[in-house]
Order: sequence, then structure tokens, then C-alpha cells
Amino acid sequence: MENESRPQSLISAFDQGTQYRCGVAHKCRKSERIPYQSVVELNFSAGPAKAAIRNISIGGVLVDTKIQPCLGQLIELNFQLHFGRQRMKLQAQVVRKTSEGLGLKLR
Repeated sequence: MENESRPQSLISAFDQGTQYRCGVAHKCRKSERIPYQSVVELNFSAGPAKAAIRNISIGGVLVDTKIQPCLGQLIELNFQLHFGRQRMKLQAQVVRKTSEGLGLKLR
């Protein structure tokens, strides 16, 4: 199963019954994006940087940041979930760069 490598606390934060959601502009995603506001520390080859999470899903995160890493670059995310006391430390890959921020695919 695709989600077995994801931390269980992150998986339990989302609706497990959601398979595919299709919305406007013909965008179809495996996981629902949930608006989520949190400060996150990004660690990558150029050093650490602070960013803001805009939304999150089981498969990825959209972060608002001024840094411009290369597509495909691996980044470590370090943040605390609102509904839990534990800090999350996740690996992600830059898959999209837009005016909205960086699209990161969780690994």
C-alpha cells in the first residue's frame, strides 16, 4: 500500500475513505488537500530556511517560501502538528514551483 511508509500520525489526520477527488480545472488527486497553517523548517543543501505550510495531504505539502530549490531536490521538513504534541520530520521532493509556493511530494 502506498501510504505504509508515511508516519501513522500523519495518516490518521486524514480521511482514510478518500480515494480520488476531482475538482475544478480537471485536477484529480489521490488525496484531499486540507488547508493547514503552520511554520515549518526546511533543511536542504543550501542550509535551513523557515517557511509556512499552506495546505497538506497524505501525499504532499504546499509551502510558501522565498527559497527557490531545483525541481527534484530533496528537502527535510520539520514541524509540529496542531492536533498532536509530536514534531514531524519528513522527507519531501520538490515537484512544483508556482506563485503559490513549492509543491513538495512526501517520500
